[in-house]
Amino acid sequence: MKITIERVNKWAKMSCPRYCSSKTKRSLCKALYLAAVETSIKTPAQAEITEETLAGKYWCDSYPWPFYLPEFANWPEHHSEKYYSLVTDHSGCIVKHDTSYIAWKIRELTGSWPEKTDLIKFTYDDWIQFLANSGYSEIRTALKRGHKYVGIYTASKQKRTIAVWYEVSKPDMDNHRDKPIIVTTYLNKEFKALRVRPQDFTWVKIK
Repeated sequence: MKITIERVNKWAKMSCPRYCSSKTKRSLCKALYLAAVETSIKTPAQAEITEETLAGKYWCDSYPWPFYLPEFANWPEHHSEKYYSLVTDHSGCIVKHDTSYIAWKIRELTGSWPEKTDLIKFTYDDWIQFLANSGYSEIRTALKRGHKYVGIYTASKQKRTIAVWYEVSKPDMDNHRDKPIIVTTYLNKEFKALRVRPQDFTWVKIK
């Protein structure tokens, strides 16, 4: 049986209480679309580091099929228990959000999804705990090329944060504190490659 976007979208939709009242059927549909994701996973080669890449124009989005498709789970998001319509990944993170993208990048790098979570709000402290639960508790202020980090940005530790994936610094930078770096994330359900200041983030080493 060929797994089409229409079929996997139907499974995803039927995993939501808003569209399916049967808990058993919802669990089955979720298992089906997550299995489809695992079947499709292929790690693409990262784009060659060029000035265009460093400008954030051509960075590679490796988020797996069908998560990256605009038509996947494109219905309105409802958070209430009765009308819940959010689609989550293997870690319990909402797809097309920074949370799910970071969970995927960890899966892509290590081969394992982060520890499954119950719909936490992902405040600063939530992020630190979420990563620590999967064994990533080393917080760094100085980043080194050749390693991978999750960066957590927040104006206040009580507010919703934004998490990013460290991609690269300029080629001649082996250890940097205040030079711009390239990160990737999902914002407003779209892949973003951004040039940011590392001192604006808390960094947790993944590998």
